[in-house]
This record gives sequence, C-alpha cells and structure tokens, in this order.
Amino acid sequence: MGTAGGMSVDRAVRRALDALRPGAILQMHVGTPEGRTQVIDAQALPRILDAFTAHGYHVIDLRTLLCPPTRPAPVPR
Repeated sequence: MGTAGGMSVDRAVRRALDALRPGAILQMHVGTPEGRTQVIDAQALPRILDAFTAHGYHVIDLRTLLCPPTRPAPVPR
C-alpha cells in the first residue's frame, strides 16, 4: 500500500494490533517500492513488538514455530 496508498507507521501499528490474537502470524514486508525511501514496516516493528509484549504475548520467529528443536531419542534400557 505504501504512503501513496495512505499507509503510515501509525496505521501499520493499528492494523497489527487489530489482528492480535493467540496463534496469530504477522507477516511484514521490509523494503520499499523502487524509487521510494520510507520503510514503514521497519519503522513500525519496534512499536508493534513493544505493544505485543505489553499485551502478554511472546513473539517468536516463524522458523522457530515450524522447526522446533528435536529432542534426542530416548536411550533404550
């Protein structure tokens, strides 16, 4: 959407908080369309993380969710 489409850092934070619920996955795009310089998601991310933590949520990387550490196989007795 970008700033040309009406997106702002405040709006990005509001949208993330509106979607907050247990098990939610927040996908963000860090980058800008060619010729633009404002990276809204990167600017909003610290505020979003602080707000999620303040609401009692624990933020993890999606790889951690999808690829949990393997447990060693039980030792036969």
